[in-house]
Amino acid sequence: MTLPWRLFAAALATVGIGCGSRTGLPVPSGVATGDAGIAPADAGVDAAPPCPNSPSMPTRVATLDVALYYWPITLVVVGRYAYVGMWDGSLGGEIARVSLDDGHLDVIATTYDTSPLITDSGHLFFSPATYLTPEVTAHTSLTSIDLGTLQSSDVPAPAAPPGQFYVNGYATTPRGLMWLEAAQAMSGNGNPGNPQVTFLDQWNGSQSQTVATMTQFGSDVVVGTVDAFVLGGDSEGEGFQDQGLYRVPLSGAAVTQMKSFIDYESPMLIGTVGNDVIYTPDRNAIVRTSSTGDTTLAMNASLATCESGAPFCQHRRVWLDDTSLYWVEDASIQRVNLGTQAQETVVQDMIHPPTTVTSDACNVYWTAWNMTDPPILYAMRR
Repeated sequence: MTLPWRLFAAALATVGIGCGSRTGLPVPSGVATGDAGIAPADAGVDAAPPCPNSPSMPTRVATLDVALYYWPITLVVVGRYAYVGMWDGSLGGEIARVSLDDGHLDVIATTYDTSPLITDSGHLFFSPATYLTPEVTAHTSLTSIDLGTLQSSDVPAPAAPPGQFYVNGYATTPRGLMWLEAAQAMSGNGNPGNPQVTFLDQWNGSQSQTVATMTQFGSDVVVGTVDAFVLGGDSEGEGFQDQGLYRVPLSGAAVTQMKSFIDYESPMLIGTVGNDVIYTPDRNAIVRTSSTGDTTLAMNASLATCESGAPFCQHRRVWLDDTSLYWVEDASIQRVNLGTQAQETVVQDMIHPPTTVTSDACNVYWTAWNMTDPPILYAMRR
């Protein structure tokens, strides 16, 4: 399965931002300097610790000079470090660790391709590139990096039937790491004679098991408190037909279809709040679905698109924290409040367009790149 990633050419906005000097940023209460932990996501803004030193304006944390033409496509912050997935636009990339205190940068992995970076309290997870041919890569495994030692190891997967299985989405949960292993029913994709199937797998740090099985080809997953939510459909070549949003109970109960999408809509999963799922059916509307119905969080969001069925698309350019949903739109970062649905522009930059966004208890962080100068990591008070 070829992953059809394309370079993003950011549209120009109309307002520039100033660049501050490299500055140590405040430590959230309860997170010691160098600690791999992070303030809990359910703390809420009112309960969040005071952040007296958080910058009120966009502030440059570091220049990401891994390589001039490495595009920062995914970002996560844990404790006093930011971790940035840097991609060369073809078949290679690296993961950089950046100190939030002094901007120092280290490369901690050189097998990165386009997968999201996700974390628990002590580990960073990603899916390295596997070469199916000299020109084609896919994601068929998961790697864990210990944030204390920076040692990496493979995440063991449960035994699967013969055939080519792809890692098509993953998430950290209180139950451990969970991910999709999906196989297409296509002889040309390494699964001769076998039906398409998707396994929802779980690793609790010591052992792996399969939590659920579905007959659709699952392209991505987000996990709530009771259910996982899978975007899936019928595989055909490199695209999908009959795409739908599926509820996959973590209890092992039957999988049910929640929504169906017509072929041109390009739906995308975003995240969960409790057991509510947030997604976009068409890259314009952002919808939150609960047991009682749908709430539209935003319209005309213009979320960045990937080709239909491409795994990992949403993880690169959206971020969900305890109060808000953020996304990169053209040369800006937009934010919508989960409670009030009030939308605002966090930052707009025509000189260094944002490429990724994340947050912690104090700040919003984003990377920016204009395809000419080295990328930049910025921070600003939430």
